[in-house]
Amino acid sequence: MALDAVSNNDFTITNNTIIKDSNAFQFKETSWHVYKTNISGDNKPQYSTIGRLRGFEQASGVAISDEVVKYYDLIRMRKQGEQEKERFKLVMMRISDDQKSIIVDHANCLRNKDVESAADIFEAVVSKLPPKECRYCLYDCHYATTESVKEDLIFIMWAPESANLKSKMLYASSRNDLKKKIPGLKFEWQVNDPSDIHKSCLVEKLGGPLVKSLEGKAI
Repeated sequence: MALDAVSNNDFTITNNTIIKDSNAFQFKETSWHVYKTNISGDNKPQYSTIGRLRGFEQASGVAISDEVVKYYDLIRMRKQGEQEKERFKLVMMRISDDQKSIIVDHANCLRNKDVESAADIFEAVVSKLPPKECRYCLYDCHYATTESVKEDLIFIMWAPESANLKSKMLYASSRNDLKKKIPGLKFEWQVNDPSDIHKSCLVEKLGGPLVKSLEGKAI
């Protein structure tokens, strides 16, 4: 994972090293850990891992809006007949502009009626992901395996490489708090590169060779 050289008043990133004051924070690519290292020459970690860009475990302090929980309940609620068209297919969430709370991204949510005439429902869903911004999503996925037809709610964390580094770390550190508010999710799909937004990547999570179709399309 190469990092472009950027800087601000707090730190400088050059290649794979963040330099702050007289110390360096170095990315260890193989494990996605961030270590504080002494730049005097021995390059030994001064203390243990402070977090991970993927699955960052430290709490961010970002609140979860009540509306997020409401929309989580709505997407899980199956309806009958014509009412099913009003049910959400995709609930997208984002961190607010003031970075204080996770809110529903209304402009990018989809209902079943929004995708019923789409040539490829999966592509219609993933096309809502902004290319340079992070997002959380709840995706009501329909697929068939060799055993049965299934419907599962998938939690997506979208953190593209082109997104701002601070934003990616904030989304990563807020993820666990969000998941505590929307429990019982069977599948989680983290995507960091546009090339990974492919149905084959999702199919692997859903069962690999056991999956025969996704959103009505044969695999």
